[in-house]
Amino acid sequence: MSCARANRATARRAAGRVCRSSHSRSGYPNTLALRYVPRHPVAGGAGGYNSIVGGARGGSTPKATGILEFRGLAEIGLIAMPDRPGLAGTVLDCLSKRGLNTPFVVELTDPNGTSHIALCVREPDLEQALEAVGALADQLHAQRVVQRRGVAVAAVHGPHFRERPGCAAAACAAIAGKGVNILAISTSLSSIACMVDAADLAATVRSLQTTFDLPDQAVMVAGEGLTSPVRTGC
Repeated sequence: MSCARANRATARRAAGRVCRSSHSRSGYPNTLALRYVPRHPVAGGAGGYNSIVGGARGGSTPKATGILEFRGLAEIGLIAMPDRPGLAGTVLDCLSKRGLNTPFVVELTDPNGTSHIALCVREPDLEQALEAVGALADQLHAQRVVQRRGVAVAAVHGPHFRERPGCAAAACAAIAGKGVNILAISTSLSSIACMVDAADLAATVRSLQTTFDLPDQAVMVAGEGLTSPVRTGC
């Protein structure tokens, strides 16, 4: 298989075919448009990513298919808003109308009936995002708006994560074993995404590779653009 075809196959597996164009039919840029760039050249055939299905040694950990790195991010938090329907939609709509993508979003409601939202934007977009969110703070009665520069997200994904207990536990324990503090966690049916300090991203990815027995070729870097790989050379 040629390098270009192998890279395309890698990107489709890693992305899970879930990313859409930033100008999707919904009109919302929050559906992140990305390209996935292999950190290392990918070759087909024996030993290449196309022949690899990850899984921890001994078979005790469910198989994973790859890891995505989201670099160059900043975190914004809206703290202690009175809970009501539409909080997240209002915030995300405000950002999307400014053309700002949000590759990581978490919301929770505490026992006191107040909601908290944490999200990530590209670090170069932080000031524009803060301006947008700050305009909403009074409307949503947020007690505080906080920010953190220099964060990143590592997401490990696998086809059996949704049906096997212990996947998130294994990922979080592995990251903690490297002395890395997880700042926020988000999951989907087939992925576990952890926000960490950007300085800890490499250690985070190494811990996930070890735990899920994934080679370097299974690690992809998310970048702005179409959902297709960039040829890195063979």
